[in-house]
Amino acid sequence: MDVIFDATIKMNPQGAGWYIELEDTETTESFKCEDLKVFESKLNELSEKYTGRLDEVRWSKDDDVTPFYLNEVRLGIIAMEEQINKEKAEAEAHNASLK
Repeated sequence: MDVIFDATIKMNPQGAGWYIELEDTETTESFKCEDLKVFESKLNELSEKYTGRLDEVRWSKDDDVTPFYLNEVRLGIIAMEEQINKEKAEAEAHNASLK
């Protein structure tokens, strides 16, 4: 069984801005993530139910999401991935030095 989450970028109905609706495709539970920190935290929390496994995040956006907000989320996700990859590389280097 693949562990897949759906992430949909949506416009905030209470005013300017966006949020991400994160859905566990196995349980169909969904969560409203007001920013990328909440998204990252919720994604980690949900993946723990599957022993930390995460095979895919399928991204989409609602039609009313502006290019500005789409780009804001995209750049934030890229920065998040870079930080995760950096921490992973540092951990691997540390483990290799212990051998």
